[in-house]
Amino acid sequence: MQSLKEIYLTLNINKNEIQDSIIYEEKNLISIGKNALGKEIFLSKGCAQAWLKMKDDALKDSINISILSGFRSYKKQYSIIKNKLNRGMPLNKILHENKLPGLSYHHSGNAIDIISNSYKLSLEFEKSLAYLWLVKNAHKYGFYLQYPKDNKSGIMFEPWHWYFKE
Repeated sequence: MQSLKEIYLTLNINKNEIQDSIIYEEKNLISIGKNALGKEIFLSKGCAQAWLKMKDDALKDSINISILSGFRSYKKQYSIIKNKLNRGMPLNKILHENKLPGLSYHHSGNAIDIISNSYKLSLEFEKSLAYLWLVKNAHKYGFYLQYPKDNKSGIMFEPWHWYFKE
């Protein structure tokens, strides 16, 4: 596996210039089952417990939510960025959509990307009943919208991306 230093060198980024703190990969993860694509999803224990309770309570309100993405390794984060670079997307545009490896909260096992019914990872998710339910209720379970509109992180508005704070 490449180290963060090697990944940053590959991307021609000076790691010392990055202002954010490094988020270490959580090692104590538990599986919550498979996502809609058949990929097993792992979360930190606290996040998993809160997610399962929130999902059940949403279902009681006729809101069907599921996770498309949870824990993500440095290697997977790099793969996402590398694939976009290979498709010709400039790095500065990619960094408006994705954090660099080591800076993504997905590494903590506490960040989740939520989908519901036909609403996938797009801005259209904001128009869903699931999003409205999450805005009203997610905080009761420790989840917060990580990248709201006009956030200061440099990441675009992501109505599907929620972070669990223990």
